[in-house]
Amino acid sequence: MKRLKGRQTMGYILSLDIGIASCGYSVLETDALGVPYKIKTLNSIIFTRAENPKTGASLAETRRKYRGARRRKRRTSFRKHRTRQLFITSGLLSKQDIARYLNQQEPHDDIWELRVKGLDEPLTNLQLFQVLYYFVTHRGFKSNRKAELKDKDIGPVLNSINAFKEEMQSHDYRTIGELYANDPRFRDRKHNKGYTDGFLGTVQRSWLVDEITLLLNTQQKLGNIHVTTDFIDRYLDIFTSQRNFDVGPASGPYSGNLIAKMVGPDTFDRSRKRAPRATYTFQYFNFLSKLNSLRISPSIGAAFEDLTADQRAAITQRLWGPDVKSADLTFKQIRAVLSLPETTRFNLVSYGGNAKNALEIEGKTKFVSIKPLREIEKVLADDSSNIDHDQLDAIALVLTLYKSDSERRTAFHDQTTLSDDIIEQLLPLNFSKFGHLSVQTMQEIIPYLEQGMVYSDAATAAGYDFRNNQIDMEYIRDNVTNPVVRRAVSVANKLVKAVVRRYGKPDSIHIELARDLSQNFQERRQDEVRQQKNARDNEKIAKRLEELGIPVNGVNITKMKLYDEQHGIDLYDLSTNASMAVTDIFSDDRYEIDHIIPYSVSFDDSYTNKVLVSAKANREKRDRIPMEVFGNDPEKRRQFENRVNTNITNLRKKRNLLKETFSDEDKAKWKSRNINDTRYLNRILMNYLSQNVEFTDVLSDAKHVIALNGAVTAKIRSRWGITKVRAAGDLHHAVDAVVIGCVTDALVQAVTRYAKYQERRDNKAAAEQDLAENNPEELDAKQFRKVFNDYPLPWPEFREELMGRVSSDPSQIMAGRQWSHYTAEEISELKQPFVVRVPNHRIVGPATLDTVYGQPNPDDGLITQRVRITDLKLQKNKDGEDIIKAGANVYELAADGGNKLVYESILDALQVAGGDGKKAFPTGRLLVRSPIKDIPVERVRVTSKATSVVPVGPKSVAANGSMVRIDVYKTPKKYVFVPIYVKDTVKRSLPNRAATHTKPYHDWYVIQSDDKFLFSLFANDLIRFKKEKGIPTKEVLPDGSQEKGTRTTVVGYFTHADISTASITIEGPDRSFSVRSIGFAGLKNVEKLTVNYFGEVHPVHEIQPMRFRGGEN
Repeated sequence: MKRLKGRQTMGYILSLDIGIASCGYSVLETDALGVPYKIKTLNSIIFTRAENPKTGASLAETRRKYRGARRRKRRTSFRKHRTRQLFITSGLLSKQDIARYLNQQEPHDDIWELRVKGLDEPLTNLQLFQVLYYFVTHRGFKSNRKAELKDKDIGPVLNSINAFKEEMQSHDYRTIGELYANDPRFRDRKHNKGYTDGFLGTVQRSWLVDEITLLLNTQQKLGNIHVTTDFIDRYLDIFTSQRNFDVGPASGPYSGNLIAKMVGPDTFDRSRKRAPRATYTFQYFNFLSKLNSLRISPSIGAAFEDLTADQRAAITQRLWGPDVKSADLTFKQIRAVLSLPETTRFNLVSYGGNAKNALEIEGKTKFVSIKPLREIEKVLADDSSNIDHDQLDAIALVLTLYKSDSERRTAFHDQTTLSDDIIEQLLPLNFSKFGHLSVQTMQEIIPYLEQGMVYSDAATAAGYDFRNNQIDMEYIRDNVTNPVVRRAVSVANKLVKAVVRRYGKPDSIHIELARDLSQNFQERRQDEVRQQKNARDNEKIAKRLEELGIPVNGVNITKMKLYDEQHGIDLYDLSTNASMAVTDIFSDDRYEIDHIIPYSVSFDDSYTNKVLVSAKANREKRDRIPMEVFGNDPEKRRQFENRVNTNITNLRKKRNLLKETFSDEDKAKWKSRNINDTRYLNRILMNYLSQNVEFTDVLSDAKHVIALNGAVTAKIRSRWGITKVRAAGDLHHAVDAVVIGCVTDALVQAVTRYAKYQERRDNKAAAEQDLAENNPEELDAKQFRKVFNDYPLPWPEFREELMGRVSSDPSQIMAGRQWSHYTAEEISELKQPFVVRVPNHRIVGPATLDTVYGQPNPDDGLITQRVRITDLKLQKNKDGEDIIKAGANVYELAADGGNKLVYESILDALQVAGGDGKKAFPTGRLLVRSPIKDIPVERVRVTSKATSVVPVGPKSVAANGSMVRIDVYKTPKKYVFVPIYVKDTVKRSLPNRAATHTKPYHDWYVIQSDDKFLFSLFANDLIRFKKEKGIPTKEVLPDGSQEKGTRTTVVGYFTHADISTASITIEGPDRSFSVRSIGFAGLKNVEKLTVNYFGEVHPVHEIQPMRFRGGEN
């Protein structure tokens, strides 16, 4: 082909559409100039997002929670052990005495009665043990940190403590135990957990120390010779021992100062640690960086200007002057300092599109806050003579790095010369978060910031290569802390390496990062709320259009929005003050949507760059900005400005309408800003790819990696007629990647010419100028106008090729026409891209779920649990009889009739309340009358069936935790699978029972020696199977709806297995179909497959089940 002239190897553009759980990619073949002309390959990679999809919480949060619980349990157990040893070594009890008590062989007294009795009467040694053993597991509240007492979350605890304190004082209780024993509120319960009637309260640990001391001193005085002063001291040491918050275990990966271990390295110098944000150096550095990026516009529409040296000095003095005490500096205060008129606007203020409340917004918007520094200075106010900036940095480091008071005191003594009194005043302060640079690096850059340089130039002047800082995966791990982003970048990096290994050096890599990738979970939720609101607004407008008999489409909805925003006024037609007739605006011949800043020079298709105007006025405007049309005539300028100020409240749109000039430099900046995405994450990824991928020399270095703005690709995709239906499958990510790869300089130039021609097409002189300037010699005027009237495509057959390549049968779809860049052989080999899902082979999750059940008889497959009576519902069984259920659990009359009185009372109450437990028991309690005494009932024991459970006690079980995988076997008659859970990974041998339909675990099929192991299936592993009678499926239609279907052969991804029905669930590669809960035993020709990043499928052959570490082979 002519396009390849001069190239020895295939050139290509690799394009990536990276999202939070997907990475679409395409490889586009390029000609000798690096311009794409053919789709080589395309696909979508789908992976699990690295966060809890419901809450956005880190996937490590659960592990952290359970690790903390294990640590607390371990420390509690150690205190109990030390208490037992203390009683044994002090001669109060023998080891056998304690064992009999703990094994329920000795009667247990009421702890609360003993706590009061021990204040006045002697206790036996066993009674004393009961009380003290109880105390080491119920120690009340105590903080090791003064700073914690300022935490808002601790407020309810402190309020509860104060309430207890007042109660004790008003009733003259000697101890908190005496209060518990005598106060009516605590007659029925003493603890907070497990009850429906609210939070009882929390006691302070110091009160318990006082109670223990009083009780033991009393016992000593009453003649217990074993309760010595040494015994009391040793017990109180056990009771009060508490490890500091910021210190992990004594040894292991979590030992030492946990916060210090998490501080990352300096971005520019990895040998240095990052500085806390509370340091003086960071606060001043951050202020100067923002100050030098601050610009002001004298009026709406005027260009933004840099601050003068005097203005920078005035702002600096306003916050950093010697007598200044305020911590915050708002833009309203800056306006006052610089004596700026009300028309002035700041580039760093988000005015929210509302011009009328600009000054109010500036008053609420902080330019910078140095609150941490001011809090430190306030404490040091009386002793500031000897405190320099280094001392302030050291103080901030201690208050950020250490959390316990004892650790802080030690660090202050080691690193500062502060007095003990000042140190005690500093302890309540608490800071967190670190910057990206060390104190030393910032100190080296600050002198250049003080000269007015922006951060990038100042870093370069200080000797740091700001733009070409060496970036590798380790750098990304240090600087990209969001786990969602990390996983997405990791998948993209692996994909790039795989493509380069197969196709060699690329000409260029184009990337587009989804907007939500750089957002946290809360920001994504807020975006969803805004989108939902916008959808509701569009629905309202659609109804109005239907009432007017106007077709409902995107253009007409936008026209109606603009009509409402402009109050029906045509902003460009100054010849009349009359409103536009609402029925006329939908005629393209009379009214059009205009880009205020012409699209040909701005590539800005946002709503704030659009207005609804008459076609006549729009033709007169052409490819100019409004002020170039009206600004030279004083009367027209006045009329236009008045019309804009009266009818437009959106500040961005008003700024565009009143923009005075639009220079060549403005055009370059606007176009670059709207085409390229310069967010922080994009810059990191661009630099990483530029430095770590070897490119051809077809394009310049600056064009090797391009990060595109999603808005421009969405606009181009729409103009090419490529719609996106997310529910119809995952290949839309690959389609987006193709569009991203096609956005080259050549296409941008073509779109620019097209847009400019459209803006000038009705102006004869302008059209003739375009023809003279741009008409190639080989094109006549008719051909030229055809090119400029059709929206540019990357190559002539692009859309047909793209739609064919992602169709269900590309070779058949594309065989019906002649292709200039495909041979017949290439067409015959084409297949639909096979979407890749990254399998999850990690072993994570708890061995068992939290809820513990009873299992009186393991052979009947039933488990029991206690549930609140408010959770009970009345339902009918198959015979029409009333049964009481709580979810899948059943509450029934016991075989021996032992619960008959309670059962009948609950049944009667439910029948009266219509079967709803919440209505039947509004207080959460039922008082059952009996001849002996009234029985208060809050919970009842229910039963349910369980297929497989884990013993956690003599007669208690828990449900299995995560299923890691299933091991598939072929018996002489059928296929079976053995579920492997997290609990099985720590056993010496793997389980050997295969799930059997509706059978309890002990009746499952046992794997025999002649059964053949085939393979193991993890989540998202690929599997293929057949079924003679057909496999029922749910097929997803192109519009996203579903219908039932049947397939004889299925190739899809394994999602999960159901052991109760011995079935599996499969999802199609691109989510175009699914197979729900199909019985495993009836399948034929079951085989496991693997798929690479290019969608190439191969069979997998495994010899034996994979053992886990420590297991037997």
